[in-house]
Amino acid sequence: MKKARNSPLLCVVFLVLVASAQAQEIPPDATPAELHTAGLQALQARQYERAATLLQRVTELDAKHKYAWNNLGRAYLGLQREEDAVACFRRQIEINPFDEYSYNNLGMALVKLGKNEDAEAAFRKQIEVNPLDKWAHRNLGRLLMDARRFKEAIASFDTASRITPEDQEIRMLMVVAYQNNGEREKSQALLKEIMSAGMPAGFFVPTDPMTKKLKGIMDADRALTNARKSIAELSGQLKRLDPLSPKESDLENSRQLFAAWAQVGAAYLMKGEFQAAEKYLHAAWFWSPSGIVADRLAEVYEKSGRRAEAIEFYQRAMQANPAYPDSQLALAQLVGGQEKADELIQANAMKYRGVVTRPLKVGTGKKSTGSYSIVFEGEKVIGVSFSGGDNVAMNLANVLMEAAFATDFPDEQRPRFVVSALVLCLETTCSYTMQLPTIGDVKMHNIVSGPPKQ
Repeated sequence: MKKARNSPLLCVVFLVLVASAQAQEIPPDATPAELHTAGLQALQARQYERAATLLQRVTELDAKHKYAWNNLGRAYLGLQREEDAVACFRRQIEINPFDEYSYNNLGMALVKLGKNEDAEAAFRKQIEVNPLDKWAHRNLGRLLMDARRFKEAIASFDTASRITPEDQEIRMLMVVAYQNNGEREKSQALLKEIMSAGMPAGFFVPTDPMTKKLKGIMDADRALTNARKSIAELSGQLKRLDPLSPKESDLENSRQLFAAWAQVGAAYLMKGEFQAAEKYLHAAWFWSPSGIVADRLAEVYEKSGRRAEAIEFYQRAMQANPAYPDSQLALAQLVGGQEKADELIQANAMKYRGVVTRPLKVGTGKKSTGSYSIVFEGEKVIGVSFSGGDNVAMNLANVLMEAAFATDFPDEQRPRFVVSALVLCLETTCSYTMQLPTIGDVKMHNIVSGPPKQ
């Protein structure tokens, strides 16, 4: 069995299965094991539609497959079908109540649906099943911190940090939790310890204390140096990105690159260099429009005397996905009170709500909706991969390769990176939005459930 799994013949079978799934046709004699492995390959390549087709077929052939329901849930999460993902993770748990990953994944899906109490229960059950799962402890900590239960969050982050002492991101979340819990001395001591050890590439914690409550103990010059180092390291890694087959790690490195741009902008903001701060924060917002970045950009505009733009971006921060609700206080102070702020928010709710949609100068002659991984090298598109959508969208990759996408960069560097985009086409026009994590920093761990490697 060990030899067969690595045989050239089986590899050909997997390729045929993945190609067949793209056309919605699956060989009738394919076994559950072959389908599952092909589904995992599609899942790892972020081809969620294909993965869902293959893995759904596995569950039809073997309703009690040991791993298929969990991985089908992951495919549905990639397709933003959270309710279906929840159902799959629950089915996986019915089959194996001691599954190594599914409670954590269930918690992830429930947070996306806004069912935080159920998500907390799922994360706690995951910890009961696997006490050494650092991601469950971390995800629980973030959930507790978002609920302002800082003391409990500290305990979760501390446990996660003991499991993986080298993970500086978890320790930085502890800094934030300590600061919010009023334990300034502990926060300051831990932050200095982290900074002396060096920050990991692309590290950025998008929470209020990072650039506001921690300003008194953050060294702006040190933060700027670390962020620039992260940009250099990430840009170097992304040079090896295959335009025709981007991986999940490439998307994560790209996200971290945009986060490092935001970190540079936040450092310049702390230094009072508002023009430089705007360049980096605006580029970060363009490619990864989260609420925290919009809030920092609004602060730059406010301190630069650009009141109208500050008012706009404080509203965008509250309406973004993930949102940054603390911007409401800054907006109220800027416009003359909470009542006026509420009137503005209500009046512009549809204008600034959710994702940022941009026009795309290309026509298809047909209506279509599709998800794609788009690889850029500077302003130029060098690769487009179809992830999911209708039959028309499946054939649009070549059209999108020639499309004129808008771009934004903070300096003269033109790195290679990949973004996930949702493209919506009418008969004569198209538009696109960047697809982002929807719940702040709570995320599912990057392990694909499957048989242990032999």
